[in-house]
Amino acid sequence: MGLAGCQNKSNVAEKTLNGYLKSISTWWRQYTGQHMPLYQQLPNKKEPQLDPFLEDIIAQRRAWKEPKQKREPFTDVMFLALAKELRRLQKHNGAYFLSAHWAVLDFSRLGLHTGSRLSEYGQNGKQKKGDIFSRVPMERNAGEWAGMPIAFIRADFTYFDKDLIRRHFRICIATPGLAKYVHIRFRFDKSVNNFTIRKYESQPGNLLCPVDSSLSILKRADMLGIPADYPVGAYRPMGACPGSFAFLKGDDMQRVMQQACVLAYPNPNHYMRLHMHLLMSHSNRITAAVALHNAGVSIPVIAHRLRWSVDSVSFYLRDCFKAIGPLTQKAIEGSSLI
Repeated sequence: MGLAGCQNKSNVAEKTLNGYLKSISTWWRQYTGQHMPLYQQLPNKKEPQLDPFLEDIIAQRRAWKEPKQKREPFTDVMFLALAKELRRLQKHNGAYFLSAHWAVLDFSRLGLHTGSRLSEYGQNGKQKKGDIFSRVPMERNAGEWAGMPIAFIRADFTYFDKDLIRRHFRICIATPGLAKYVHIRFRFDKSVNNFTIRKYESQPGNLLCPVDSSLSILKRADMLGIPADYPVGAYRPMGACPGSFAFLKGDDMQRVMQQACVLAYPNPNHYMRLHMHLLMSHSNRITAAVALHNAGVSIPVIAHRLRWSVDSVSFYLRDCFKAIGPLTQKAIEGSSLI
């Protein structure tokens, strides 16, 4: 009854069932010194195969499993509605620039170009006890980066003017329009692409300009007093005392962008409102892929720009809302240099 009954429980996936069986078999062998006949060695197979009866149960589980709904991308209308509301609020309270809402807007509009996962700009709550942000493991292979933040720090952003003269980011903040290009370093990835550089050109007048959004992030970090070797994905909770700050989390991205969806689409029956629960931190990556695809960029080039695999790009482009808007398309077409 045990395993057969498990297949009717929606919270037990086929991979989990396989894991249970392997654990039981290993435990039994270590505890009794005998082999449990859950697996059998077939002559044409390198690895032991699960008993056909059990494999059939798991195969049924696999075949009838309801697929997970794919995340939805952010849209032009959402970006514009959120920016309009934040500018309105900031007129009444200048400190609103330091809020989680502004920080999320900045990282989501920058994410349109970078396709960043949460670990590159925020914290996922998996840091070691006593740490307030995730760090590079203290291993010899990490070299000088051991113990440094995994998420973006100030040194990951380099700015150049129109003559390709390197400019300090604080000078660029103080002189609007000076920075023509930003080079962004991606130090730690889930692939062999660690320490890659992607280059972006400014898009004056476009809300989704990568240069403007990145400078806004660094300006906030300075105003919050974030130390140089701390992540810049931070904000000050509303009502908190001066000098305090918190690091962005996935819940912040989800909460703010779902609020932006409500602002952008007041009709609760709009497609995006009906699928609002699918707007999450991972939507940053999907938005980047969809925007590039809408701009006519091929899947292999999308994979290169976003540091993904070709299969991942194809997966994210299936079955999600495609019409994210001309603003994103214009920003994408003109900003990425490589």
